[in-house]
Amino acid sequence: MPHSIVAKNGKAVVGLGSRLLTVENGAVTKQVTVDQSAAPKGNANFVDALAVTPDNKHWLGIDHYGKQLVVYTQDLDVVSARVFPKRPSAVTTAGSSALVGDKFGDVYQVPLYSTEPVCDEKGQAKIEPILGHVSMLLNVEVYDNKWIITGDRDEHIRVSSLAHPYVIEQFLFGHKQYIRQLLLVGKTLVSGGGDDYVCSWDLESGEQVAQFALRQYYLGLEEIDVSVLVEYQGDILLVVEGTTKILRVSAPNLELVAEYETNDKITAVAVDGNDVYVAFANKLRVTSSLPPQFTEIELPQSEEVPLFIQGQLRKRPEH
Repeated sequence: MPHSIVAKNGKAVVGLGSRLLTVENGAVTKQVTVDQSAAPKGNANFVDALAVTPDNKHWLGIDHYGKQLVVYTQDLDVVSARVFPKRPSAVTTAGSSALVGDKFGDVYQVPLYSTEPVCDEKGQAKIEPILGHVSMLLNVEVYDNKWIITGDRDEHIRVSSLAHPYVIEQFLFGHKQYIRQLLLVGKTLVSGGGDDYVCSWDLESGEQVAQFALRQYYLGLEEIDVSVLVEYQGDILLVVEGTTKILRVSAPNLELVAEYETNDKITAVAVDGNDVYVAFANKLRVTSSLPPQFTEIELPQSEEVPLFIQGQLRKRPEH
């Protein structure tokens, strides 16, 4: 099943079970198998986060069981694979560096194209993290090459200086559950996760601009988990995990623009110019307009990987 996707300049990379695929002009052009040496018996290793480098020449992937940041060429040849001390959970770029967040709340900064190991032969880190949270880090973004924005399982959004990461510029308070998604649209940050709403923030002032209530669109759901936030033509495309609908919302005021029903549960979305790639449990479709007029991209069969994770992230009362 396709579970992660990133697209740029007419090419998309899709995580499909134990494989990565490149897609161009509506067809799969290449597929490679993710390193399986670290996978537990009976499980398939997979890439659970993807990003593109600032020069658009390389892809970044987080190897789930191998705890690796892997740099790929456009054609999915491996440039480097560096093991981290704890399992990475988020990745972004800042100039010539990669920022990698892990499940223990630390963020490491490493050169994008270096092959220098991050860990020693005993698996201990050879470098110090540049900042840390006290809970699992779920997302990391960089704003205007000056601030690092991090979201964690404990409903915290922290804005830190990129030049001096130990300097906390501000906290953004407004969530009550985990922060799974962060999206930058100009100087606006949009955030969502386990709450029944999405927030937008003016990063320069630190003020909350708006909230968008989700419950009215998902009355049948017991719990809401925002699994997709992506920018599309200045608006935001939003998906709630395990549902079949895409909501289009304006930025920064978070007013509903449109609803798009797909009739299949959505697992991932990526935008490349006017093209919108939408992954489902067993298929991939692309449209160059909204409302969508989908073209289906034929995919090979794949193993299942753990997709829906809100049950693991949501904190529940003990009694």
